[in-house]
Amino acid sequence: MNDATTCIAPNCERGIRVYREMLCNAHYQQKLAGKEFSPLRKTKRSPAEGARCVFEGCKFLASVRELCAGHHYQQSRGQALKPLGRRPVPAGSRNENGEKYCATCDTWKPPARFASSKGKPDGLQGRCRECNAAIYRENAEKVRDKMREARFGITREQFDALFDAQGRVCATCGTDDPGTSYWAVDHDHACCPGSDNTCGKCIRGILCRACNHALGNVRDNPETLARLIDYLKEGHVIIPNPTRTRSAR
Repeated sequence: MNDATTCIAPNCERGIRVYREMLCNAHYQQKLAGKEFSPLRKTKRSPAEGARCVFEGCKFLASVRELCAGHHYQQSRGQALKPLGRRPVPAGSRNENGEKYCATCDTWKPPARFASSKGKPDGLQGRCRECNAAIYRENAEKVRDKMREARFGITREQFDALFDAQGRVCATCGTDDPGTSYWAVDHDHACCPGSDNTCGKCIRGILCRACNHALGNVRDNPETLARLIDYLKEGHVIIPNPTRTRSAR
């Protein structure tokens, strides 16, 4: 959380009212008018210099009638005083060490710990890489379900039904270990050529990583698979075309 509680204008002890600028209201008005910051006149309602808000547990400096700006606003609205919410840190701001603030973990971190984002004022995402990864892990299953539905055209319920029907093991080798963090959906590549997405009607089964890669490596060619079986059984290479011979070296 940002620890700044007073206006950043020189020699100003007033509490912050405009947090995106880190200024009290009077100095914010000076900035809007294009004027240089100047000392403010003391008023009868101004609290003693450095005085804290009298609301118990509030760490902000008093701004009006012994209350900080937030609690004075609550009072002016006739509301019961209550703890204030977390104050936002202006986007792109840095602390004295040049670090950027992550609101998710409430920590200042080096800019290198944030992924880039062209749409942000400082070119960096508002959430650090560690928080992004933690949130992804928490929602990985939901994200994977959406990606599977978008690519293969089957919902989570349809995937579970198919997987249950094959005993919740790989449809080819029978292992219960996917070999990675998720099971692969196998489909007939001849049905939807030239596209990563499928129609959803050519799903053949759920495979482990090794079997899925094996089918991909032989390009779903049964003849290649048959020759591989013969190769394993015979212990030597089966030449597809006996009439072709290698040229003598």
